[in-house]
Amino acid sequence: MKILDTTYQASFPEVRIKKSILHEAALGIAAVTNKAIYKTLDHDNLYWENHRPFSRKLEKELEEAEKNNTWKVVLDLLQEQDFQDIAEFKKYINTLSETEFRMRSLPYLGPALENTGKRAAAADKQAIELMKDSINEHAFFPSLVTHVCVTPIKVLREHIINLITLWYEEIIIPNKKELFEVLRSDMQAKQNMKQQLSAKAFVQWVLDYNEYEPEPGVTEIILIPQVTYRPWVIYSERKKRKIFYYPVDDESLQERIDPYKPHFKMVQRYKALGDENRLKMLKLLSEKDRTLKELTEAIGMGKTTVHHHVTLLRSARLVAAEGSKYRLQTHVLGVESKQLLNYLNMEEME
Repeated sequence: MKILDTTYQASFPEVRIKKSILHEAALGIAAVTNKAIYKTLDHDNLYWENHRPFSRKLEKELEEAEKNNTWKVVLDLLQEQDFQDIAEFKKYINTLSETEFRMRSLPYLGPALENTGKRAAAADKQAIELMKDSINEHAFFPSLVTHVCVTPIKVLREHIINLITLWYEEIIIPNKKELFEVLRSDMQAKQNMKQQLSAKAFVQWVLDYNEYEPEPGVTEIILIPQVTYRPWVIYSERKKRKIFYYPVDDESLQERIDPYKPHFKMVQRYKALGDENRLKMLKLLSEKDRTLKELTEAIGMGKTTVHHHVTLLRSARLVAAEGSKYRLQTHVLGVESKQLLNYLNMEEME
C-alpha cells in the first residue's frame, strides 16, 4: 500500500524562562494550605510551623484559601501578564470587570469548554454545571468553579488581593533578597543551557521528562524556577500556554556559589557512564526495555551486582523504571557534553 502524507508536523512551541517572586508567593500559599503534602517537600513540617503565628488577618485569608483552593486563582491570574511587582498585579485585578475577573479566575479546561467558561463566568447556571460535570473526577476543580462563579465579586476580589498582599509582606519581604538571588542564579544557569540545546531537548532536560510532547494547540511553554515546592514540578495550563514551575537546582541554593563547583547531576552522570558494564546495560536498553532478569542474563553477572549498577544509572537519571522493566532515558543522552562545555565556558566545537 502506498501512502501520501498530507499532514504537517508543527514546530515545537516557543520556550520562555521567567522568574517571579510573586509566583513564589502563590506557591507558598499553596504549600502552607496543604498540610498533607508537607512531608514530601524539601521544607519539612517544622519549617512551616516556624512561620507561625501569622497575623490574624493572614490566618483568616489562609483559612479561606485552604477551604476553597483559591491559591489556584492567584497562580492563574499571575499568568495573565508579566507583573513586575505586587502593586501592578493589584492594579490589574481592580481594572477587570466582574465577568472578566471570574473568567480569568476559572481553571482553563481547553478550547472545547472555552465558551462554556465564558458563560459560567457570566453566572449561567447551566454552563456552571456543565463545567463541573466535565471535571467531576478532579480533587477540587468542581468546588473551585462553584466558588469563583457564585461568590460576590467584591468578596472574591478582596480575598485574592489580601491573600497575596499579606503573604508577600509577612513572608516574602523578609527573605526577598536571598530568594531573588536564588531564582536569578537558577534562571541564568538555565538560560546558558538553553543556548546549547534544542527547545525540545531543553524542556526535557529541565523537567526530566522522557520524550515530552506538548499538547495540540500549545504555542508557548513557560518555565518558572521555584524554591517552595521543591522537589515537585507544578504544571498549569492557560490558553495556548503550558506553564511549569520547576524546582531550582541544589547549586542555586548555595549562599555563595563556587564557579568551579560542577553541576551535581553532571558529576553523577559522568560517574555512571564511567563503567564498562553500565555502558553495556545502556546499550541493551537502547534496543528495548528490559527486566532485571533479562539484564542479568545478558550481562552474565550476579543479580545483586546488576541491581547495584541499575540503581546507579537510575540515580543519574539515565534509566527509569517502567513497571517491571527498565527504560533508557533518551532525552538525557547528549546533554552531558553540552553541560560540560557550559561549565567550562566554552563554545561548542564545530
